This record gives sequence, structure tokens and C-alpha cells, in this order.
Amino acid sequence: MRKVRRDAHLAPFRAVLERARTVPGVRGAALSLGMPVISGGVDTTFAVAGQPRDPDASVCVNDVTDGYFEVTGTPLLRGRDFGREDGPGSTPVAIVNDTLATRYFGTSDPIGQRVDAGLRGVVEVIGIVATTKCQSLREADSPIIYTHALQSVGTGPLSLNLVVKVAGDPSSAGLSVRRAIQEVAPVPVAPAVLLSSAIDRTLLEERLVARVLGVFALLAVALAAAGLYGVLAYATARRTTEIGIRLALGATPGAVLGIAIGVPAALALTKLLSSLLYGVAASDPRILGAVVVSLLGVALIAASVPAWRASRINPLAALRHE
Repeated sequence: MRKVRRDAHLAPFRAVLERARTVPGVRGAALSLGMPVISGGVDTTFAVAGQPRDPDASVCVNDVTDGYFEVTGTPLLRGRDFGREDGPGSTPVAIVNDTLATRYFGTSDPIGQRVDAGLRGVVEVIGIVATTKCQSLREADSPIIYTHALQSVGTGPLSLNLVVKVAGDPSSAGLSVRRAIQEVAPVPVAPAVLLSSAIDRTLLEERLVARVLGVFALLAVALAAAGLYGVLAYATARRTTEIGIRLALGATPGAVLGIAIGVPAALALTKLLSSLLYGVAASDPRILGAVVVSLLGVALIAASVPAWRASRINPLAALRHE
């Protein structure tokens, strides 16, 4: 009877990972159970060893290999990353995000402590990374624990995604990686997916709303400009005699513009807009400044024609008007 090593099912994963890292143009590669942001793992029970178990405690768990945080651009805040020394025969280890560290450890240092990660078993915390989104950009920051995918912790991984960071054209690099995988593991390989494209698909609803609101905003600005032009043109025509007298007495054209309501109102509505924004604050001073300058520009353009006509009025002709 042939004996099979306990970690024999991990050999194809290791081979694929090592081969992918040798492909020209690949700057980093790692394996993970879930993809960052769009399917970052699965929920599991959680407890700190030596403390009473909270039946409602739940965290997102993701099985990853060394290099995952570098490839995905997730900063390592404290401790260490997974390494080659972390294998099936070594102590099961894990890395937690700072949200989990704050929620379940408070002011205590989680590094070196043991936690129960549900089906992943009891693991030792070796590092803390920055918090990222687990399942969706819309969710609040949630606690995440990263276990080593190639340690056969608990049930072990059934399938893993290959996460690759490339230099140059992602399409050509993806084909090269695909061929390299089939060289060491002749199995069906799913088509490569750009992380940016996958994230874009999750934001279709927000972008549709933004486009619709943008169209209505442009229509509102156009109507406001047309209305402002009409009011000023009518006022100029009604006050032709007055303008002529003022010019005859040596007055010079001038205008006073003020913005006292728009900006405070925009700031008051930021809570309603914050759920639709990503990568920018609802009260970003640069955005508000750009909006103010744009509206001033529209107002100046709308008022320029009546103002130019008023400045060209002949005082004698104005005095004879009506």
C-alpha cells in the first residue's frame, strides 16, 4: 500500500505558485482563497484562546500565501509576513487586520497570541496588516484573519486563486501565466480577470446614479445660466435711462457676486452623498472649490452679454429713451 504525505494535496499549489513567479513580466504572485475586495473570503466563528467565547463573534477569513500582501498593496503594520518557514509541519500561523486587532484585543498586543478561527483551527497571530474591504466596497470595515493557505490548517483549501502583479500589458502577461500553469498542472484554468475590471463591475449602480445626476446637474446649470441671462437682459432694457444717466455722471460698470448659501448647503448634505463616493471625501475642499469656480464662471458668462450691452449704451441715446 502506497503511503501519501499529509500535505501531498498542496504540492500542485506550490508548483503553480513557484512557476508563476518565474514568468517574465510578473513582479509578484500569491495564492488566495478569495479575491481582494470582491470576494475576500468566508465568514467564520472566532475566539481568542483563553477568553470566554462570544457566540456572536464572526470574522472574515481568507487563506493566502506569502507575497499576497505585497501583490495586493496591503501594508504590513506590525509583525511579519508569511514565509517559507511556515509549512505543514510548523505551528499554524495567521495575520489579522487592524480592525480585528482593535475589536478583539483592545490595547493588548495580538502578536504571539493564539486564536480559534473556526474550521481553520487554532492559529498563532504573527502580524497585523491594514484593513481592506472583504466582500464589497459598500461594507463597513470588518475584522479579517488571514490564514496560511499551504499549511493544511483545519480542512485545508479546496481551490485557490492565483493573484499576480505584472509589469506592462496585463493581457499578454495573463496568457504567459496561463501557459506556465498548464505546464506544471495540466488542469482547466479559468480566464484571467483584472482586479480593476472586477471592482468596476461592483460600482455599476453608483456610476449609473452619478451619470444620471451629472446630466440633471448640467441641465440645471444650463437653465440657471439661461434664466440669469434673461433676467439681466430684461433688467438692463428696463433701466436703460438710469444706466445712461449714471454713465453720463461718470459711473463705471461693476458687479458684486456672493456665495453664502450654496457651500453650507453642500456641506450639510454630505452625509447623504458619502455612501455613493469612493476614493474622495464628500467635503473635499478641492471639489467644493472647483464647483464654486465653475458656477462663478457660468454666472459671468451668462451676465457678460447684458453687461457688455449696458456698457455700450450711449448716454445721449439713453436720455432720449422713453
